[in-house]
Amino acid sequence: MIFTSPGTDTNHFIDLIGAAVLLLGWRLTTAPGRVRLAAGLPVVLAGLTAATWIPGMISVKTVIEKGGKPERRKVAAIVARLGPSGHDLLSENPILPVLAGERPRVLDPFNLRLLALERPDVAAEFRRRMSDGSFGAVVLVDWTGSDPAHVSAALRTCTGSEGDRCYGEVVFPPGFLQALERNYVLSFVEHPFVVYQPRFRSRQLGVAPGAAGVPSAP
Repeated sequence: MIFTSPGTDTNHFIDLIGAAVLLLGWRLTTAPGRVRLAAGLPVVLAGLTAATWIPGMISVKTVIEKGGKPERRKVAAIVARLGPSGHDLLSENPILPVLAGERPRVLDPFNLRLLALERPDVAAEFRRRMSDGSFGAVVLVDWTGSDPAHVSAALRTCTGSEGDRCYGEVVFPPGFLQALERNYVLSFVEHPFVVYQPRFRSRQLGVAPGAAGVPSAP
């Protein structure tokens, strides 16, 4: 996963697109009578790129400004707040376990859903770990800016570009949110990250299930 813009963050064909651009450029420069077209192509692309900076035009810049992007300082703050209790993170964005010095359990939750559909053993092991609460924390991403009281509802109603539910139908295996809400409790929100910790740990700390702002275990 490339931790930059939404274009490279969610487009699973970015490598194929890059290769296609190189192939197209090579064909235009080698095909007879198309050298002039090849020379004009960069000018056209430059013009289109400049047009994306016009107010109101859709571009990577406007998408980032509207939806936001993870900031390294926020990631570091989450890792520090979780402390040792946040070992073995299950994170929608693998940058969190990487900065925590761990090996990410999931690099791409979209592909995890597909793998779980094809491999019953993978699906069963994932369900077991969710039921056991054995992940030190589960960190999801919410771009709506919802406050802690409404962020769980925002995650449940999140939909993809084709209307599918984000969690269980686009990313992560089916039933993911239900297992999360049964076995984990909302701990805190550091936009755009939403942090859940195992429910049994919250009971040990004497915190009511479902309460936001659960402190980290000592």
